[in-house]
Amino acid sequence: MRLEECAVGVLAVLTMLPGPDMAVVTRRAATSGCQDGLRTAGEITAGLLVWSVLPASPPS
Repeated sequence: MRLEECAVGVLAVLTMLPGPDMAVVTRRAATSGCQDGLRTAGEITAGLLVWSVLPASPPS
């Protein structure tokens, strides 16, 4: 098996595993309701968007 094939396999497994964000959303939804869980998921998504756009923007 080539290194690239191994890397793709490992990355696929890691992508499917839930992370700490999933735990936060699940806890908020379980304790405060579905609306709060959806709001938390939206906030996490917005934060990820900012963190992905920031490195692509040129320094001022």
